[in-house]
Amino acid sequence: MATTATASAALPPLSAVIPPLVLGTATFNTQYHPSPDLDLSLPIVRHALARGIRAFDTSPYYGPSERLLGAALRTLSHDPSPEALPPRDSLFLITKAGRIAPSTFDYSPSHIAHSVRRSCARLATPYLDLVYCHDVEFVPPADVVSAVRELRRLRDAENRIRYVGISGYPLPVLADLAALILRETGEPVDAVQSYSHFCLQNDRLAHDDILRRFRDAGVAVVTNASMLSMGLLTSPLN
Repeated sequence: MATTATASAALPPLSAVIPPLVLGTATFNTQYHPSPDLDLSLPIVRHALARGIRAFDTSPYYGPSERLLGAALRTLSHDPSPEALPPRDSLFLITKAGRIAPSTFDYSPSHIAHSVRRSCARLATPYLDLVYCHDVEFVPPADVVSAVRELRRLRDAENRIRYVGISGYPLPVLADLAALILRETGEPVDAVQSYSHFCLQNDRLAHDDILRRFRDAGVAVVTNASMLSMGLLTSPLN
């Protein structure tokens, strides 16, 4: 088992350590499957690991996703075969905090801390590699800044987190918030995640004006989620 995270100053830039491809597990959820369970998630996680995938993205908002991913990782950790779960320090575990339900958010420091500790327990890990504030466009900017401060406290005081980011959909809002966090805290967010903005029907995330705004805000990594655009570019299940 790897040691827990260290303070920000001792960490390499996120761009140097985040894998180039991340398996998103939002589909371990009733929004995408009528009955998600370990029989569904375990083969997917096993298949991903066998093909070199080492990063996994989840969220408490994704229904049972965190629990199912954690159960799959625990099951594979007891696998005696050569394809067993790699050591923790070769995995990159990502989750989110702040969004509870479609219309329910709690960005208070107490809930952010509770959410992170619960995610660690569900994923059977002493620390999380990256935690995003989830869907930041739906809460006041001051609440986002407060939540980022709490995530950094968990990083520095409790060694629960290695890197801190924000996630959401509208790119201008994400750029505004990244700039605000830098102004208010003196430290840039490590990562910004948007979704459905770099795929066949939408390449907005690659536009120079947006990338320049993120660079000016000191953002180390911009991640593109949902390459299939929330199922738009897939065939429906029958």
